[in-house]
Amino acid sequence: MYDSVQSSLLCPVVAFDLGMTSDQLAYASTRSHLRILSLPDDRRIDHVRNATRADAPLGKAQKRIWPLWICPILIDHAPFDDVYWLDCDLLVLRDLDQMFSELEHGPVFTPENKAPHVTANDPLLYDYAKIGRSFDPNRPLINAGVSGWRKSRDGDVLWAYLDMIERAMDEPVLRRLISWHDQGCLIWAIQKTGKEGRVVDTFDWNLSVENTALKDMSISYGPALLDTIRRLVPEAAIVHWNGRALPW
Repeated sequence: MYDSVQSSLLCPVVAFDLGMTSDQLAYASTRSHLRILSLPDDRRIDHVRNATRADAPLGKAQKRIWPLWICPILIDHAPFDDVYWLDCDLLVLRDLDQMFSELEHGPVFTPENKAPHVTANDPLLYDYAKIGRSFDPNRPLINAGVSGWRKSRDGDVLWAYLDMIERAMDEPVLRRLISWHDQGCLIWAIQKTGKEGRVVDTFDWNLSVENTALKDMSISYGPALLDTIRRLVPEAAIVHWNGRALPW
């Protein structure tokens, strides 16, 4: 993913270490514009770990639950004002400069295009976590794997995002009503702050691999990987594997 970013736009990249091996850390230390940061010493992360310790395990072997809730905490700790959160199972193919330009107009959120039919929060959530304004509980349907922030400006949305994470840790009933962990919290935060209009009207900035020619292809990892994927997916800025097996 780092290589895909740098070949689209030379810019600093920060990754948080949630269990990298010594070999991975050594390799990362040789990459320009890449910083590996330790997991922040933040009571909110401890809260998430403790609160989700007994939650039902996910279907994927060895998949930890607590990291799925801490995205806004890491955004809060990112050492930049302008930040794009990118999940690690995606590749940037092009147009990252355009995505940063869009930050001039407000935060950037990307629409779900793998499973929109299961993206909305349970409507009962809004009985416990009221919005206080007229809104559509089925809008927006976003994917939290790509989002853009100017933290000095977008504190209202980020605070609401963090607040719902905190409340979900305090109240197990809320966790059960939130869709897809922190993603449902971001949906609630967008609704709470009236930022539905900041969801871009294209799938190209976070395109699920399910909707590309790559879906059923076997692609070997190697030096030509990025060029091959860029040729096969000629329009999208980002292609997102959304939990599917990665070709790297």
